[in-house]
Amino acid sequence: MPVYSVVADVVWFDPDDSATLEALSRAPFPLVPQWVGSAASVGAEVTAENPESALSAFSDILAGAGLEVVRFDLGLMSISDIAEELEVSRETTRLWATGQRRDGFPLRFAHVGQSQVWAWSEVYEWAIHHGYDLGASPQPIPLAALERSNGELANRKLLTV
Repeated sequence: MPVYSVVADVVWFDPDDSATLEALSRAPFPLVPQWVGSAASVGAEVTAENPESALSAFSDILAGAGLEVVRFDLGLMSISDIAEELEVSRETTRLWATGQRRDGFPLRFAHVGQSQVWAWSEVYEWAIHHGYDLGASPQPIPLAALERSNGELANRKLLTV
């Protein structure tokens, strides 16, 4: 059964909240909470039959711990991030992204400042298709599944406002 990498932003919770941390520690897979400034997120590697089941299991565990998912992380990566992950040079990655080497590199997802970013799930699929061995890396959740789930979260939020 595949292992999927999942990260979600959650409503802030106190890093010293022992009850929440205890609830997270009882999950059937290791959960990794992170706090940066006023943002909190939780990540995990989830074994599941398909991406939707991984998202559902992950969400259920977080809800059981009293955490509310705000959105699922899309796994956006810069050229430098992609180069590091695939163990190639930044120039090689830039050539892929501009279509000067190897066809079919995914389209960028967005601009962030003056940088371009790609969804790791799309780059991952492209890399696998082109023979890159990503070892025992967990599979990223496909972008379409993440966007669907984020859309559902946004709709729920709109209905409660």
